[in-house]
Amino acid sequence: MTEQIMESRGDRRSYQRSNRESKENVQLPFVTPLIWSFLLAFFSVANPFLTQLATNLQEQILYGGWALQQGQMVYENFYGTAGILFYLLIWLGSFYQGAALLSLFQFVFFYISGRKAYRFAYNLTGNQQVAGASTHFFYFLTLILGFGGLYAPLFTLPLLLVALETLLQISQGEVGNKIFLRYGALASIVVMIDPFVGTFFFGINFLYLTYHNLRQRQIGVGVSQLLSGLIGFSLVFYPLGYVTVFNGTFGLALNQGSYIWQTMNFHMASFWQSALFYFLVLLGLGLPIGLWGLRQAPRTREGLFFLPLGVLGSLATWLVASSQAEFGFHQLLPGLVYFWLIQIFLFDRLQAGVQHGRHQKAQTERPLFRKYVATLFYLPLLLGTVLVLLPLGIRTIGEAEVQEERQELRSYIQAEADRSDTLYAWDSRANWYQEVEMWSASSLLSPDYYLALPENQIRLTNDLEGGRPRYVVVNQSQPLLDEVERELSTNYSEIETDLNQFKLYERK
Repeated sequence: MTEQIMESRGDRRSYQRSNRESKENVQLPFVTPLIWSFLLAFFSVANPFLTQLATNLQEQILYGGWALQQGQMVYENFYGTAGILFYLLIWLGSFYQGAALLSLFQFVFFYISGRKAYRFAYNLTGNQQVAGASTHFFYFLTLILGFGGLYAPLFTLPLLLVALETLLQISQGEVGNKIFLRYGALASIVVMIDPFVGTFFFGINFLYLTYHNLRQRQIGVGVSQLLSGLIGFSLVFYPLGYVTVFNGTFGLALNQGSYIWQTMNFHMASFWQSALFYFLVLLGLGLPIGLWGLRQAPRTREGLFFLPLGVLGSLATWLVASSQAEFGFHQLLPGLVYFWLIQIFLFDRLQAGVQHGRHQKAQTERPLFRKYVATLFYLPLLLGTVLVLLPLGIRTIGEAEVQEERQELRSYIQAEADRSDTLYAWDSRANWYQEVEMWSASSLLSPDYYLALPENQIRLTNDLEGGRPRYVVVNQSQPLLDEVERELSTNYSEIETDLNQFKLYERK
């Protein structure tokens, strides 16, 4: 009896190995990732011709690269919630033509991500049409949620996809410690690029793997996996993290890198409003279809493993994004791979001829992605159009007068200020400092970000009192902190201008 069990296990492992080898021999696409990566890199706000389209957060990232080039330090001279490896990329990408090299870096990361996405989708479903259509949709998600690039989560995508390949091996029955040593090392590198994405993605996966092991009654295996993962994490994290210890910013890096976790608030007034809007976004991305499809998931180990994981990760992303005071489509980027997982199974059902619960004859003569565009793509396409064009319209048309006043103030400050003077802009834009080539008087570059923590409000006030900026620009539509208003009335005098939206203060 024992021999028969061992033979059946051996046959199953042999079958899994041969099946995996046949999938891994698939030829990866070259043209599709190339075109998409070029498109995404070209429309990056790191492109000098498109910098004016940057969001506030993207402007802060561009300032970070400029400041690092001038010898300032992240976490100390400017506030940064990303990891040390991300700022290393930003520093390197700012060596030529402002931040033009960052477009090249993004191209490389997007290209690798696309090939990894195709490989994973094919290994998951065994269907090249599904893999191809899924790759197109992967890039589409990247375009609409991360328009303009530079966001730290985008640079983690290749590593997250490698982590999914590791989970694929686990879903196929491989539980060796070497797998989890590599998995832990991947987690460490992701954390060093984006602490929130790293802790969120691998935390969700850990909870899901714990549930999986409990259901399989493999508690010992789960403990062994956890220990192996922690060892792999430590082997990479401590050598890289020593950089922040060496320059004395380790504590600041930990505090700022955990900002999103610290500011989660499910009781704020805007929570339900944000939750509703983000739900509509997820509706357009196909999450409800994935929930409906749980009962129709492919009856394979891989399908039963990954579809619930995709739904769990998507719901967790929705809750975390809704809990943030700062609203932005980029808040959904940490869940991009989970949204994409759900979409893979939708493509798989379409390829099998299942659409909206009705069995139809599979149209194999038409490319799958073209069929998807003709039938279901109108909703994501409409969503993508709104997410991309609405902010651009607001920036170029709705804020035309405000932009003119900003430019007028910049010209005045450039003409009057010395290079050693500092500036603070109480505005929804953070590109003031690079435009006038002056340092920010505070490490918190804009009141639109990072002030959800009371300690950051105190920090900003102390920076303005201690940094003594020569000029303070105030957008009158941005409410002032009481302490900042008191500082302006006591130590600054208002310069008379004919502007409607802004006030300019000079230190007495």
